[in-house]
Amino acid sequence: MSGFLKFRLIIIVLSLLMLSMVPMMENNFYAPTTIKRWQQLDWNDFQGFVKPFSKWGAVISSNVYVEFDSTSQTFVAFAGQNNQRSWTKAHSTDSASSVYMLNHEQYHFNITEVHARMMNEYLLKNPDIPEGSRLSKLAEIRVELNKMQDAYDEESDHSLVKHRQRRWEYQIDSLLREYSDEPLKTTDYYSGATIFFPVQPSLLSKLRNGYGASRIYTLSNYDMILALESAQFSSISVPDLNKNIISSFEEDSLEILSFLTDTIQYTFDTEIITKDSTGEQIVHYRWVYHEDYLYRISAGFAFTENISGYEEIAKSFINSFEITDTDTHWRKYLTDSDASMIVNDIIKETTNDDKDIYQCATYGQEKSRGFFRAPFFTEEGEMILAYDIIAHEESVLYENAIIIDDEWYSYQPNSADQVFFVPAEKIPTKPFQMKFGYFLAEDTVKECLEYYYQSIMVYPPD
Repeated sequence: MSGFLKFRLIIIVLSLLMLSMVPMMENNFYAPTTIKRWQQLDWNDFQGFVKPFSKWGAVISSNVYVEFDSTSQTFVAFAGQNNQRSWTKAHSTDSASSVYMLNHEQYHFNITEVHARMMNEYLLKNPDIPEGSRLSKLAEIRVELNKMQDAYDEESDHSLVKHRQRRWEYQIDSLLREYSDEPLKTTDYYSGATIFFPVQPSLLSKLRNGYGASRIYTLSNYDMILALESAQFSSISVPDLNKNIISSFEEDSLEILSFLTDTIQYTFDTEIITKDSTGEQIVHYRWVYHEDYLYRISAGFAFTENISGYEEIAKSFINSFEITDTDTHWRKYLTDSDASMIVNDIIKETTNDDKDIYQCATYGQEKSRGFFRAPFFTEEGEMILAYDIIAHEESVLYENAIIIDDEWYSYQPNSADQVFFVPAEKIPTKPFQMKFGYFLAEDTVKECLEYYYQSIMVYPPD
């Protein structure tokens, strides 16, 4: 075939291709444009015309907009996605690759939401700025937005580099939390443990085979498992901790890759990195012991050829841990409650002449059934102890109570948390053993209410 004929054939093919695209372009041109406010995306939000010869499977168009809210009489910013400038190639919308691709586009939209919140923060602080200043700030925010969008695509190679994609997701979620009304960190008000989770973790309270109780916060995200466990120990041998931890790793056939101990801030503080025997799982651990609580912070992920993104998440998560004083929280909790104090003798008899009913209360079995915030004293000498009941017998709870000198004290705020409160005049001046727990509902077979409890030594302030 001569060169001239080849050229003619190419022209004909391109012309046919362009003619076939005209109806599609017309449909797209006349289709209504929708600006979708920030929320979860689906593929129906991508109605735009596919960019010819693009190697990417999808593209999202989103920006920060400002409008006047007639209700609040203020200007507010919002993140919006343009459905006609967002497009996707034909693909199976329920495949794993499709879900992963949509997730990448969602985080582009999340970046836009971060910058909309930045703009709202500025508008809140400057409610009376002139229009020119407002538009100038919006232009500045949009420039920063585009830079971050480009960096996100460049570093993750449009999501193809998975560990960098996950690292960006962690960073973007962190920014969303920073520019929100939620507390920046998650705090366990029982143990005082505080740590940064980019999104809300789940909480599990459990008993530890007769060795006290644990409260565990867990987040499964970014192809990782991030966890914070607070375990209750009234006493522990600090010199033996390292030995016991290493021994437990050896029993589980874990290889220790790194071991670093620091005792400057806390009584015991050790960071350990392990790999399992198959070489498929890496876990970063941090163990901290401080004032009757042993904390275990962990970040685990699968070992692959490139893991730097996961390593950065693990270090950021573990280093965000700290122990805070939660006394103020519980004081406010009691102040805000309208519950009343109940004081009774532990052994009680009541006689009804008509029905001749005899009631009493007796001690049941002593063992750990919950997690507690160690007792502390107010400036007025009152004692407070917060108690998270994890497990109790099959019967329905009747009453929670502290017992001191054969008197029981019940103080039940209107909440899931049980907070015990003992007035100053009822507290012995010398160290004493205190029991706390609960009574079960009356059983038709048993004559007495049974008191299930655990006990601790309390040392009143001088």
